[in-house]
Amino acid sequence: MGFDKVSLDRPTCLILSTAAFCLLLTVVAVKASDAQADPQRQPEIINASIPQPAAEQQHPGQSMIKDQLTAIKARNADLAFSYLSDHMHENYDTAKEYLSEMRFEYRPIYNYESFEFLDSHTSGESLVQKVSFVDSYTKDEFTAIYRLVKSEDGHWKIDSFAVLEQDSSPI
Repeated sequence: MGFDKVSLDRPTCLILSTAAFCLLLTVVAVKASDAQADPQRQPEIINASIPQPAAEQQHPGQSMIKDQLTAIKARNADLAFSYLSDHMHENYDTAKEYLSEMRFEYRPIYNYESFEFLDSHTSGESLVQKVSFVDSYTKDEFTAIYRLVKSEDGHWKIDSFAVLEQDSSPI
């Protein structure tokens, strides 16, 4: 008994991805409320101008997100694009198209001054990571939610992400 390969059009894939992502946001929100009960836990603050701890002190997914953000800051489209999963690659024709979307649709990430890793949740081969950004122009704070998956070679890759409005909640 096998599975037939199903080919879905782009709008259907986006709807299914959005539904899955909303489910993950709910899990993150529940985990975040659990984490608020622990006042000892401090988030890791990262400033682009301050030397960062060695990668081995960070979760491998956090290290990968940091590396991708460095590539975005350097406007290195090919390197930034390389951190995306195969699923995300299907959404863009070129690395330049991806970086252009980041510039116009995800400005707080594209123009970040600093960022800090917030709550995360690992489940099997996936990781959901909240990241707080400070926009370098407006100095406004934004929260992004990244969903990472392990690729076939065992490396973490970004499978989806969203930037929440300043006063929004995942639920």
